[in-house]
Amino acid sequence: MFWPMHIEELPLEGSLKIRLRAFEDKRGMFVELYRREHFSRIGIPEDFVQDNLASSRKGSLRGFHYQIGEALHGKLIRCHDGLVFDCGLDMRSQSPTFGQHMILEMQDPLEWIWLPPGIAHGYLTVSDKAVMHYKLTYAYRPELERGVHPLDPFLGIAWPDMEFLLSDKDASLPLFEQAVKV
Repeated sequence: MFWPMHIEELPLEGSLKIRLRAFEDKRGMFVELYRREHFSRIGIPEDFVQDNLASSRKGSLRGFHYQIGEALHGKLIRCHDGLVFDCGLDMRSQSPTFGQHMILEMQDPLEWIWLPPGIAHGYLTVSDKAVMHYKLTYAYRPELERGVHPLDPFLGIAWPDMEFLLSDKDASLPLFEQAVKV
């Protein structure tokens, strides 16, 4: 049977790296980015209700962002263009990987990263520009958004050595110790 993707389990409980299969010939390349039935077979049965596209310039550090309560959502993320250091931070107090993080280099538009509900997300743009695409299982609700400061020394994240550009909102996020857990 044809299987259009390769699956790899990642360090945070329930997170996955999904490598899509491309079809190439003399004309170029074709890839199916998303088909619900295939993702459902690998344990991602959620319906996605919102797609986001973010463009960032070199040094932009975004996150960590997540939502709480009824708006708790999973994210299916890919780097459409450029190079980012993508990071997930487990905010699920009952998870065996609670408080842990993982960093992945993302630059291949044929790879998705699945972050289940309760994992906060952030990333650093390393190339001159990067474009990120992510699908959400629950629509954005600003009143239920929470975050963790991406430079919290407690987390011990080995971001690449460069000058960071943070939004005022991200610069004022709480440290992990004070952040709301899910």
